[in-house]
Amino acid sequence: MSNYEYELGDRVYFLRTAGYDTSVYRDNLGAITALLDIDESPFCYKATFMVDTGNDEDGIEAVSRKKTLHMDQIALVSDKYDFKEGQLVRVAGLDIESYVTGVARIMRFDNGRIWLNTGLDVTSYKFSTLMSGGHITPFTQLDIDNTEPHKIKRLLKTIAYRIDFNADADFSNCIVCADWLFNDGQVYVEQSGYLCRKCVADYEFLCSVCNVRHLIVDINMRILQGKKICSSCYDDRVYRCSGCSTTYVDESYDEYDNGRYCKPCFEDRAINVMSNPPRMISRSRINKISLPPEKIYLVNRSKTPIAIEIEAISPFDTYEEEQGYQYPRGWNDVYDGSIDSEAGREFIMEPEVGDDALRKIKDFCGWLRSEDFYVNNSCGLHVHTDAYYLGIKELKGILIVARALEPFIYKMIPKHRELSRYSSPMKEFPSNLILDVKSVREFCILWYKTMNDTRASSEKYNESRYNGLNLHSRFLHGTVEYRYHHGTLSHYHITNWVLFCLAMSDYGSKLLYQDNESKLNLFLNKESKDFSDYLDVMGASSLIPYTEEMIKDNSPEDDSNEDAVDWATYD
Repeated sequence: MSNYEYELGDRVYFLRTAGYDTSVYRDNLGAITALLDIDESPFCYKATFMVDTGNDEDGIEAVSRKKTLHMDQIALVSDKYDFKEGQLVRVAGLDIESYVTGVARIMRFDNGRIWLNTGLDVTSYKFSTLMSGGHITPFTQLDIDNTEPHKIKRLLKTIAYRIDFNADADFSNCIVCADWLFNDGQVYVEQSGYLCRKCVADYEFLCSVCNVRHLIVDINMRILQGKKICSSCYDDRVYRCSGCSTTYVDESYDEYDNGRYCKPCFEDRAINVMSNPPRMISRSRINKISLPPEKIYLVNRSKTPIAIEIEAISPFDTYEEEQGYQYPRGWNDVYDGSIDSEAGREFIMEPEVGDDALRKIKDFCGWLRSEDFYVNNSCGLHVHTDAYYLGIKELKGILIVARALEPFIYKMIPKHRELSRYSSPMKEFPSNLILDVKSVREFCILWYKTMNDTRASSEKYNESRYNGLNLHSRFLHGTVEYRYHHGTLSHYHITNWVLFCLAMSDYGSKLLYQDNESKLNLFLNKESKDFSDYLDVMGASSLIPYTEEMIKDNSPEDDSNEDAVDWATYD
């Protein structure tokens, strides 16, 4: 139960702020005439003021005006030395600023200190020092009589403005002492209520997680299922699943797109993304390219749709739309900040299948060269093979195949590609980690966390994309992306590399469906040091001469290799 600060008969001023009811003047000194139920409302002091209206023809008429006030709307005038909050006092021997020299209103008592509001400033002093030194005395009726009225008005006005009381604010009872307080700016105890300034310093609680008692001024408290938890434990050991909204304590979680998920919800989230990749070309467009009966599959026998991205540089200092390039049908371009030139562009091929895909590449390479485009070591070549209908088992197989062939691939291309942050090699990890994957969630953990030390997301620029093999692309585009290759405008090298990538995707997607354990172990354990053994098993022996040529040009046995090809200027 709250206690009254003031008594019947106490003389008071009404501290009103700008725009508040002006029916009582600032310097009208009234008296408390009734104490209302303090448990019902903090506006519990009914005060009566005699206000001069000036309406009497024979003189000044005084009328009685009543106000129901909160203690923060009161300036108490008393000659008693049992000082109270809200009382006007005179402070001597101290340098304080006030419109009436040395006069202030007591704001509060706190830990042996007294806080004073002079209207111009708020200062605190050690209360015992003021008392023992005789520095503080009540501001009495005699002081009022000896002070010019306009100074009294000015003093009360500035004190009221500094308090800035809002009668429409929300008020609550302190959960410890039951005193009334403003909700705004107070410490809130979840599912309990607010603490006043006096009680908050000593309020403590027992955290149900770390089993340590804490002062609430030292660390915040949260409530979970009726149990009190310190904010440190809540942040570190509690999470709410972004899928099912269940709250867990000391349970592991997986992250996807900045959300935390329990195991079942993460699985659902990852499956939903794989089912509808955010940057996937519409399936109707992909399907249409495979429907025409006249499609030819003589050189490129794969039925898997492919698309490529060629990075190249315009002969002009910058690349401007006004240059008026008319691209061959089925190509568009975007700016690429990874290219070391303001005139660099990434040219994107629309998906195609069979020999038409190779023809489209050849024609575009011819166009680029006719327009004097060129490449340098910052340029790359990216190949996308359609993987929308491939599940986790197929992706595991592609990962196993690429992992086995990757050492040979980096011998086929210039050394700077292996060192580039945009086409990094895979981290070394035990092959059984791939075979142990049994769910989409486990595959995400393997790819994003184990292999790339990042988290799963639908962001285009997820860090895991910057590998020679980019399986983040399956979640983003519905494709497998091969980023190994250096920049080139040679259709011979590009088309052969496309066939190489298709062989990895097509064979890898079927690898784990075979009963031939020796073939699986060849790739899984990297049993051969001869790349041709792998290509033979993959049914891609036609690529052996191309592969030999690339290795000879870029990684000859003699490290001095004076005949090595400079791919930045290769024509």
